[in-house]
Amino acid sequence: MLFSAERFDSIDIAAPDASWKPTRVAIARRRPATDFLTVPALPNELPVSAIYRWRTEMELAELVKVHFTYGPLRAADVDDPSDARDAFCQGFSAWLERIGTEQEILRYNPILLDRNAVHDLIQYLCNDDESKLTSPFYLGLEMADEVVYSIAPFVEAASRVHPLLVSTVLSVLDRVSGLSGLIRTPGWFLCEFARHNWEYNESATDNDVVEWLEDMHGEDQETIARLLPSVVRPEIYPEAIRCPSKVSGRRAKSRELLERELLELRDANGGEMASVCTELATLTRLLRRAGKRDLLGAGIDGQPVYSMVTVALDVNSRIEELLHDHFNYAHQGSDETCFNTFIPFSTQCDEIATQYRDFEMGFRLLNHVDRLLAALLKF
Repeated sequence: MLFSAERFDSIDIAAPDASWKPTRVAIARRRPATDFLTVPALPNELPVSAIYRWRTEMELAELVKVHFTYGPLRAADVDDPSDARDAFCQGFSAWLERIGTEQEILRYNPILLDRNAVHDLIQYLCNDDESKLTSPFYLGLEMADEVVYSIAPFVEAASRVHPLLVSTVLSVLDRVSGLSGLIRTPGWFLCEFARHNWEYNESATDNDVVEWLEDMHGEDQETIARLLPSVVRPEIYPEAIRCPSKVSGRRAKSRELLERELLELRDANGGEMASVCTELATLTRLLRRAGKRDLLGAGIDGQPVYSMVTVALDVNSRIEELLHDHFNYAHQGSDETCFNTFIPFSTQCDEIATQYRDFEMGFRLLNHVDRLLAALLKF
């Protein structure tokens, strides 16, 4: 660094023959003015670099510490982490491997995101959820694409086994979906269609909606006839499956088969039908144990574009049209994300163990759903 006694911002305001003089002798007078400053010798133990940590990083480091202390994450699973975030990712990934995630049919990817990443994803949603970002770290189930499956062959075979078997399958899938990630079922398609054409009334009759349809489509009777409930529901979710009649001689009032009944059907049938009944019985038991716990369903809604899987009674033109409209809207600038929910990691020591038990139960449910779907698709 070159030294000059004159300041860079000094201004000469005196007469032309006047000159500026410093008030004291400058050190530079002891050597040529063009010489360099001498850098003093520094001790070896003096730090030569520093890292500035934002408050968010400090919060994240504290969260990671308590999750390794009070949760199931193990320090032995972490190898040479670059920072607290990396340590948490390694520990959580190892924990996921221990509990197992089966994805023969389901498609999802557990992703860890910090607060800023979640904020960027939800800032344009209309829910004002940015103020709810209370944790420095979040778990999200990423669903980047989906596959559509028809269970029509199973429906035909199940009708010969028990009149409530198909409705039980769909009901269980819907319940698991509410506790984990989106599973698109006939109920989703019916809800989507009713939202746009029947004023949200999934149980509407033709008389209930004809006036509404006339307001939307004028005198186009051909289009109106195609959108009537009596035409659409049999194509998406027939009433015999959606609202099955009471089975003669059956005492239970539930429209779903009980665990005991499913085990009886398992023993009375072989092959893949027995596998279906086994997985349904297991899922029924796990859902009963889960009770009102949120498992993987709590958090900030990500309004997902895709689902983990789509299950249709029959992949017909109506199903294809609804999916096409849904994806077309999503890709034309809507605010959906590829995540089901953003689940905040708890910062309370006494809640961490419970949260991981909920996570484990949620992934266990998804594993059995994957096995159930694999069995359904073998018919």
